[in-house]
Amino acid sequence: MDDNFPKEEELCRVIFRPTGINWKKEDGSITSSVFKSKDKGLSVDRGNFREREEIKKCFFSRKSKNDFSAFVFIDVKMCNFEDTDMNPAVIVYNPTTDNEFHSEIYKEYDPQNNRSKGLTGGQSRYLARHADVDIL
Repeated sequence: MDDNFPKEEELCRVIFRPTGINWKKEDGSITSSVFKSKDKGLSVDRGNFREREEIKKCFFSRKSKNDFSAFVFIDVKMCNFEDTDMNPAVIVYNPTTDNEFHSEIYKEYDPQNNRSKGLTGGQSRYLARHADVDIL
C-alpha cells in the first residue's frame, strides 16, 4: 500500500464508547465531532477494498468489541468535497506497528515544514452528513 487512494476506496473511522458527543439526540445521526481530531490528523483505516466485515474484524483483533459503538464509512471521493467550494482533503497513508491500514486525513499537510491542519468545521459536517454508519 502507498499514498495512492483510489476515489472508490472506503475509509473507516470508529466511534468508541462512551458516545455522547458523537450522536444527535433528535434523530440519532452522527455529529461532525466524529470527523474532528484533537491533534492535526484524523485517524482512519483504509479499506483497501476489503469487505466491511473484514475491516471490523481487524479492529476487533486490536480492541474488545465492547470498546466500539459504531463504524463510520466514507469513500475517498467524499474527501474531495466535489460540488462544494471546499478544497480537497489530504489523505496520508501512515501505517503503525500494529495497524498496516492506519491513515490520516488533513485539511493541509506539509511534513517537510512540520505543518499540518485538521479538517475545517465545514469539511467535518460534510463528511458526517454523507457517511454510512454501522451501529453495533
